[in-house]
Amino acid sequence: MAHWKKLESLYLDKSLSSRFYLMMRLFRMCMQEGTPIKQYIDEFNKAVLDYQNVANSMDTDHLAIFFLCSLPDSYDSIRDQILYGTDSIAMDDITSILLSKDLLKKSRMESHG
Repeated sequence: MAHWKKLESLYLDKSLSSRFYLMMRLFRMCMQEGTPIKQYIDEFNKAVLDYQNVANSMDTDHLAIFFLCSLPDSYDSIRDQILYGTDSIAMDDITSILLSKDLLKKSRMESHG
């Protein structure tokens, strides 16, 4: 464990500029129309992990809000359904809902086509 801490201190840049860059990366993320939702969730989660490696942490509500804001307009109705009537939401809840809806959509397409 001590070796890991030493490597982390040598190679993990926790400077203000690194935190700023990684936070801006999260703020600027935007899912392009047609991108598979699973792929985008993976990209978003990687950006979150990169940020959390140099910062203490981030409020789970804030992460969920960043993610929902980064979805394209075609997700407006789902976004509204997720946010309506709740005081708090976690990324796990959002990703579970989106992946379930995506799976349902794919199964409907396969049965019709």
